Amino acid sequence: MYSSMHASSLISMSGITFSLSNYTLSYNLIRRVGFWDTVEEAIGEDMHMCLKSVFKSHGEVRTVPIYTPFNQLNIQTGNGYISDVKSKFWQVERHTRGVADIGYCLNMMSKQ
Repeated sequence: MYSSMHASSLISMSGITFSLSNYTLSYNLIRRVGFWDTVEEAIGEDMHMCLKSVFKSHGEVRTVPIYTPFNQLNIQTGNGYISDVKSKFWQVERHTRGVADIGYCLNMMSKQ
């Protein structure tokens, strides 16, 4: 699901693409949307901040993607292949917690 969402960003015509790992926001935008969510159930990740910025700005936010090659070698523990695979598993598990953003989107859409 996560990969599909990012693949769809390659051909987005809405002006909104979701960042994969790195992103930059202006301080004015961060202030406008109320900074990052820090409550226990919030995942203050790149995708959530993009969604929050879109909803809180009433759709005024636009993204500018900078495409780079996907680097699967970014998780290297230095403790061997099995350790690298375990680390990748836990990274993916953390990313799947982003499913909470479905509820966030439904909640925000009900308030529009």
